[in-house]
Amino acid sequence: GLSQVELEDRIIPDGGLDEDGTRVFDFGVRQFTFVLSSDLKPAIRDENGKLRKNLPKPNKKDDEALAAQATADWKLIKKQVREVAKLQSERLEQAMISQRRWALRDFEEFYVKHPLMFHIVRLLLWGGYDAQDNLVQTFRIDEDHQIVDVDDEPIETNNIATVGVLHVMELDESNQQEWGDVLSDYEIISPFQQLSRKVSSLEDDELDSKVITRFAPFKVEPVIMVSILEKSNWLRGQAMDAGIYYSHAKYYPAADVTALVRYHGVPMGYWDFDKQGVDECFFIKGEQKPEGYKDYKPEQMMTLSEVSPVVMSETLRILHAIASKAE
Repeated sequence: GLSQVELEDRIIPDGGLDEDGTRVFDFGVRQFTFVLSSDLKPAIRDENGKLRKNLPKPNKKDDEALAAQATADWKLIKKQVREVAKLQSERLEQAMISQRRWALRDFEEFYVKHPLMFHIVRLLLWGGYDAQDNLVQTFRIDEDHQIVDVDDEPIETNNIATVGVLHVMELDESNQQEWGDVLSDYEIISPFQQLSRKVSSLEDDELDSKVITRFAPFKVEPVIMVSILEKSNWLRGQAMDAGIYYSHAKYYPAADVTALVRYHGVPMGYWDFDKQGVDECFFIKGEQKPEGYKDYKPEQMMTLSEVSPVVMSETLRILHAIASKAE
């Protein structure tokens, strides 16, 4: 009965860390502690508090057997943690883009209390939402696993129904500045652009329109266009005659909106084809699959000004990325 993303939450490896998110590598006389750096790379803190990229070589005072085992454990954990941390930070960025929500209990169990995920979630800003999906609280997770506000005070969670990765467009300039100061003071660096994320909005003449067409003149190699879309989790449309597909789509669950883009057509598995751009982009309420020749009537399309600012910004971000590759 679980969705794919719910299952993924439940099978995140812990990297061999204990329930507090730590691991001690014992050389006998010397002990070294696991640390996940701000760039999500495993590191070591020695007994003097100095950070190291790797365990040191054993010396004569160390226990030979313990040091050998610790070194082997470190090599294994280092590889696994690095891979898992990269994957999970990408998942969280997609959760921010799609405005995914977690029940507060699930967020605490699968993220805050998870030995490895704790190290990642504390680098991000989070939003608490009520049952109507209105933002009621912004917070971060501190070093003691507490949910704290911009003043570092623990918050009451009674009015929070769900939790999501906060998008910068949900904050006004004052809140952005306050949180920016907090992250700077604690030297916290997000694993992806969050507060510093570039945002985009509609042009004045698009507000009452239903289709975005301004990116059509920017022609790029098909492999570039498709790669940008699919690396950002857009789904490819069904291949039609001669194995050609004409569209991609991305569903934003929180807003219950699907963005669709259409282009001239790309042959399946054949990239050496005519350059093309995004001819049109439009939005349909609900979850839609990017089907071959399916046409949507204007009355089915949302007026662009009705689309969530976060959904619009993230969609335009992809269209700008594609257009930027045009010669």
